[in-house]
Amino acid sequence: MSNILRHTALAGIVCLFGLPIGRAYARDDYARHPFLDYTDKEVDGSFVLDGSFVHDAGELQLNITNWGLIGSRPQQDTPYSAAPSAMWPAGSGNDFLFAAGLWVGAIKNGEPLVSTGQVENEILPSNDPRDTIYRTGEGDPRGGRYPFGVDDDDGDGLLNEDILDGIDNDEDGLIDEDFAAIGTQNFRFKMADNTALSQELWPSHQPLDIEITQQSFQWATPLMEDVVAFDYTIRNIGGNDLEQLVVGFYADADIGPRSDGASGQDDLVGFTRASFRGSDRLPMTVNIAYMYDCPGGDGDVAGYIGFIFLNSSDPPTFPSVPSFQHFAAHAPFEFGGEPTNDAQRYELLTRGEIRDFPTRCQEANDYRVLMAFRPSGGFFLPPGGSVRFQLAIVMGEDLDELRENASEATLAYYGKWFDRDGLPSTGRFGRETKLCKGDFGDDRGGPNPIFGFQMDCGDPVLKECGGQLTRPRLVTAADLDEDGCTFINMDCNYEFDRGRGECSCYGAQYDPYTPDLDLPCTGLDGKEHNVRWVTTAPPPSPRMRIWSTNNRVHLFWDSEVEGYIDELNERPAFESYQIWRADDWTRPEGTSIETGPSSSLWQLVNEFDVVDSYERIRGPIQETLPLGFNTGLAGIGYTPRALREDGPEWERLEPLRRLVERIVQENPTLDSRDQIRYLAPGGSVSPLGRVYPGLADWECCASEIDTLAWDAMGINFYEYIDRSVLNGLYYFYAVTTGTVGYSLVDGETIPTGFGLSSNPRTNFEFGIPQSDAQSTADRDSRGQNIYVVPNPATRSSLSRFSQLEPNEDDPTGIRIEFRNLPRALNRIKIYTLAGDLITELRHDGRGGAGSQSWNLVTRNGQEIVSGIYLYSVESDNPAFSRVIGRFVVVR
Repeated sequence: MSNILRHTALAGIVCLFGLPIGRAYARDDYARHPFLDYTDKEVDGSFVLDGSFVHDAGELQLNITNWGLIGSRPQQDTPYSAAPSAMWPAGSGNDFLFAAGLWVGAIKNGEPLVSTGQVENEILPSNDPRDTIYRTGEGDPRGGRYPFGVDDDDGDGLLNEDILDGIDNDEDGLIDEDFAAIGTQNFRFKMADNTALSQELWPSHQPLDIEITQQSFQWATPLMEDVVAFDYTIRNIGGNDLEQLVVGFYADADIGPRSDGASGQDDLVGFTRASFRGSDRLPMTVNIAYMYDCPGGDGDVAGYIGFIFLNSSDPPTFPSVPSFQHFAAHAPFEFGGEPTNDAQRYELLTRGEIRDFPTRCQEANDYRVLMAFRPSGGFFLPPGGSVRFQLAIVMGEDLDELRENASEATLAYYGKWFDRDGLPSTGRFGRETKLCKGDFGDDRGGPNPIFGFQMDCGDPVLKECGGQLTRPRLVTAADLDEDGCTFINMDCNYEFDRGRGECSCYGAQYDPYTPDLDLPCTGLDGKEHNVRWVTTAPPPSPRMRIWSTNNRVHLFWDSEVEGYIDELNERPAFESYQIWRADDWTRPEGTSIETGPSSSLWQLVNEFDVVDSYERIRGPIQETLPLGFNTGLAGIGYTPRALREDGPEWERLEPLRRLVERIVQENPTLDSRDQIRYLAPGGSVSPLGRVYPGLADWECCASEIDTLAWDAMGINFYEYIDRSVLNGLYYFYAVTTGTVGYSLVDGETIPTGFGLSSNPRTNFEFGIPQSDAQSTADRDSRGQNIYVVPNPATRSSLSRFSQLEPNEDDPTGIRIEFRNLPRALNRIKIYTLAGDLITELRHDGRGGAGSQSWNLVTRNGQEIVSGIYLYSVESDNPAFSRVIGRFVVVR
């Protein structure tokens, strides 16, 4: 993994730092926001078919759909096939996946059945428009997680009870206001295998009658940049028992450059069950099915794609893998080929073998892999029952790095333990899970099932460490408190695996607080509350916008991320802002302006950090060293026009300033993500509008309201100007963050230098510096002065003028540019020498932009040939007379 953080382009800001398009997420202790109206949801319909949900917060870019497919089936003639399909590194044009999907198998009424997400899309959303993909991420005020967010908004003891699904699950009148948002990017949706459309598409398919909820997560952090994780819940929505349940993950890799249509013919597969030490220096066990491109052929791509099951229970246990299979394309099932019916699929899911895999390039083929396991507690699934499990797609430069990244994914899933209730009596002796008699109902016949649970894990290690061998002890009535509850150790498999070869705290009589002995154990020091999916990361990249002008690019952002707290270390993390620029982007096939350039193109332009220092002791010498460059942030400070006391806006906005300051003061739960508006998105009066009717006078000025509100909340603004750019060329810009590095010194955690850095790929904007629009004064003093660049437009000059690889939206990848156009609404008409109209371009120069590009394609969709062409520029402002010119194209 690189040491650079990824974070999506969370935000842009229009006008005077107003209207956030996205949200930067500082780690405040979020309170519930009573003025947010979540009932107005934009729902585009259930099926997502346009490739618009792509995990791109890290180096692994992956298309997600809500109809079974993971990936984008590159080179297919579909609206989603242009999306990244496990593109790695991000922006490289190298895909590691053709298609993948979940398989679920079980015995229903004595018959083995399997429902698949691939190759057949038997798992589909319903026709309910709410059954679409929902997008969120850490910092969403609705999706708080302990300890940095509110996960029980109504105080009823139920955590994250209003899941993200467009439904008011807790019946409090609000929709999706209390769920757990995980990762920088979090997609969630549900599907089923018994929809009417599935039955129509696959009439021979016998559904299991299951509903599948899929969540996928990606983080903008160096430790997890090569991972996309998945969380699945399978629920039996039919009337029959499902027996011998098994789940599998099917993948067809086809590794190679997007431009290589035969990239899948030279792949190899493998499987490893490895034990090694993770980043917390504890042993890890991970089962990994992987695929890679055989070296030595055309279109070689370095790297491995791996598939891992993380766990199948809560608390976690390591899942057993009963089957790892691979099959070559076009081979019959009897000779190792792909299964074609449910009986064959179920046989492979339950075969109970790790199939030998090829290791030589002579055996390379268009392989597909299937990795399967049995969910813990889900072997038998009655009607209404459910089972939950996690898996991840992981990338690595080689097999060792693949294992390392798989280890980090597993560690992130295990998360962190907290003493949430503040009671030292809970979370003791490794007992981390609260269990009550009432959990099993009060009307059951016979003894309560609580007495069948183990109080502690047996410990075969203690004898070797000088202790006594302990055996599992069941819960007794004496263990229960007055409410019929106790704490038990529920993650024995986890502790045994992580603690092998060490003296560990499995037995109750062993001192759980002894340093060096409690590392593999959970539920210690009163910590009874586990938060999953926790990893260390730099602060999120700030909200940013850019403004491209004449031979200059202005970058603007705000200070909200400076309050970020690293959730893993629970310490302030912000240290610096870093300014990045990417040049010479050629748009490799499969990439776009939205997915951005690869990490290799980004160059650090400048860095600005807070003034601070740390102490370093070397023997008798104590040094005070700067944590960074100590430039300070004052040099990039920026005052928006709405806040300039000497500016033209100050007096006009004075009444609004007083109103906004009052609103912020009287509503302390508001923060910069809350838009202060008179009208809600649906057009009705907002809750704030009802309390503050004076907002109705300022419906014109959303950006000014946001700027004034942020200022009232103590947020600062910054600007950086890049003057080393040329008009007409493509540039990408990013503002990212760096962190303080902490170390444990003599039992104390102290800052000891610079920590992690963000990756610019995750927070970028695209811009083209362009000539200023021509004013009437310019026309009077300098004449018409409208010209074409490059002219003549030759192959050589066009290639130097930001030529890109063609795609469906831009079939030529080349362009010329008309410059110094009038500050008006303009029409540019292009003719042949014979006077035939080729095309007409519209240009709006009223905002000051004086350039307009053309891709040399006629209005009929044809590329023009070599020759001399005429153009005319006509403006809606009569002060600008018609301009006629010519340019030359040599193809």
